[in-house]
Amino acid sequence: MNAKQFKEFMEMMSRKSKHKRVDTYATKFKRLLNHVNSNNCLPDAYIVRMFLGGLKDMNAILVTIVAPKSLSEAVAAARRVEADNFYGQHNAEVAKQVRVESKLSDLKKRIDKMALNYAALTAKLRMPL
Repeated sequence: MNAKQFKEFMEMMSRKSKHKRVDTYATKFKRLLNHVNSNNCLPDAYIVRMFLGGLKDMNAILVTIVAPKSLSEAVAAARRVEADNFYGQHNAEVAKQVRVESKLSDLKKRIDKMALNYAALTAKLRMPL
């Protein structure tokens, strides 16, 4: 590994959270790793730590919990975390929509009840004494 390759690798690692998707980051990481580690002298634990360092903070924590032993395990775990995040956000949005619809339904019932009360009150007021 020459100084230029090492510098490129370190620059990539310092660009934390620039990648929106794990697959994009993993592809770029592997490409740079091939340049930097052409003679396979870096230990797997070090490569995994470097990969985790480029993930978004919460994703890195969740992948670390899995304790991946290789880069492929770390990438697979990061993909699972990313998918869980996506579906978790989607489910939260659906739950929020259901709550809004429920509140709107309750509000409609209250308005209907007020309209009936108003009609009954005006009918009583129109009655001769």
